[in-house]
Amino acid sequence: MFAIVLVLLALSLAASAERLPMRPNGKKIAYTSGRVLDGTDNTNPGGPFIVTNVWVINADDTNDIPLTDDNSIVGGGTTNSSDPIWSPDGTKIVFASARAVDGTKLPNTNSTPNIWIINSADGSGRLPLTFYTTGGTFPTTYTWLPNGSKIVYSINAALVGDAFGIPNIWAADPNVFPLNPTPLTNFTTAANLFPSISPDGSKIAFASTRALDGSDTANTNNTTNVWVMNVDGTSPTHLTTLAAMGPAAVSLGGNRPNQNTLPWLKDGTKIAFTSARALDGSDVPNTNFVVNIWVMNADGSGQKPVTKVTMLNTDCFEPNWHP
Repeated sequence: MFAIVLVLLALSLAASAERLPMRPNGKKIAYTSGRVLDGTDNTNPGGPFIVTNVWVINADDTNDIPLTDDNSIVGGGTTNSSDPIWSPDGTKIVFASARAVDGTKLPNTNSTPNIWIINSADGSGRLPLTFYTTGGTFPTTYTWLPNGSKIVYSINAALVGDAFGIPNIWAADPNVFPLNPTPLTNFTTAANLFPSISPDGSKIAFASTRALDGSDTANTNNTTNVWVMNVDGTSPTHLTTLAAMGPAAVSLGGNRPNQNTLPWLKDGTKIAFTSARALDGSDVPNTNFVVNIWVMNADGSGQKPVTKVTMLNTDCFEPNWHP
């Protein structure tokens, strides 16, 4: 089971075209860069090694500043900070960083990335939301509730303590200290990951390898499905019912932690997803196991492919609705 989860997680962090997050009012852009912290055209901190940081720039290309100041490389590890997401009100940014969680500027133990929060105006108030140091642990997705009251994320860590584990979905209030994340799924066998919040903030769509009866056992063939639950983790319901196809039944490739694997239509009536199922909707693989973009109603009905390719290496990923 862990091997399957590792495959899913590796796919989730595959290199992909970065979507630049815009501040809600469209006046600023947050982005990741390996440039030197003084803003000149050189690598940070220089030489063959590069440490990335989170930067912010006005949409008119003025006031280009780093919000993080990471530049440490020790023992092959780096303090990379990346993948920013604005809070709904634009005052904070959540991001991933391998900086030490003990408050120093050194790389974290095992270069383990955690989820961090920072004030978007000047980079002040930087705090880790998660505190893992175990090697192989990293967030797969993080996102805000529409009202900004919570950050919802998935991470492959144990439910208790600093240890590697099956991915679960968590929620944390970024305004309550000390930060006290709460698991919305509590599984030790089946993976639950890639949470996506409905526009009204009431539901979370997510991917899971759990059995279709909802129990903490692996689905037949470790097949992944799209599920939905209330924002407090109650009433999980599967929207797809695949059991014969394995992990790519609902494909998770090509996404970074700040990208949405299961985007909702703006009015909340539909969900887009990627799948390698047959184009006729049956529970068998598509020709050459090629991945296509699919759309369904928010209750799971009306599932249909939007793209319909079958040729090897024509996979379609990263659906994103027009505003």
